[in-house]
Amino acid sequence: MLKLTEKIIYSDLKNRAFTSHDLERLFNTDASQYGAINRALKKKEIVRLHRGVYLLDNRYLTVPPSRFYLASRIDLHSYISMEAALSYHGWIPERTTQTTCITALGRTKTVNNNYGEFAFHHIPINRYEFYTGVSRVEEQQGPFFIASPLRALADLIYVRKIDDPSLDYLTNSLRIEFDDLATLAQEELSALRQAYRSKRVLQLIDNLQEYQQNEQ
Repeated sequence: MLKLTEKIIYSDLKNRAFTSHDLERLFNTDASQYGAINRALKKKEIVRLHRGVYLLDNRYLTVPPSRFYLASRIDLHSYISMEAALSYHGWIPERTTQTTCITALGRTKTVNNNYGEFAFHHIPINRYEFYTGVSRVEEQQGPFFIASPLRALADLIYVRKIDDPSLDYLTNSLRIEFDDLATLAQEELSALRQAYRSKRVLQLIDNLQEYQQNEQ
């Protein structure tokens, strides 16, 4: 076993995704650890999640990583959304194979590694409103940010360019239950209206508010 791998195992980085900057802190040096990282990669003692982001190989982990935590480390300015978030909240029946995320910076990108496919979609939204309807979740495998069901729906409508986000689309195409739609709070709908300027998303909000008014 390489010295780098052994030191990671006996540190707080053991079950975490880490960067070269984390290793500089671990080794208490400003010197680059790229040589040691490349040797560990060749020996398959660590795996590359994305450029500059790594994780110990499975045989050294005591806590299996979640895809949501890994996504948060691949792109620090992102949150779980769209189909992945809707599945997490139990709003759609399907389990998603792709981890869908929204990112605040850069362009839309797809990352593939040993843990699956991660899609990061950029949306043009005011940075002060970027985390509207988004919360932080703490799990044993690591923390991550995730959209509420409504925010996940709005992001999905925008990214997938759904021109008619009708109740029929929500309940038949996405297979969302009417009972779940009825739980959406007016305050949440109003807050999202302030955050998004997309005509498609605003139409979604109008449709949901009309549905709730008709149900009263």
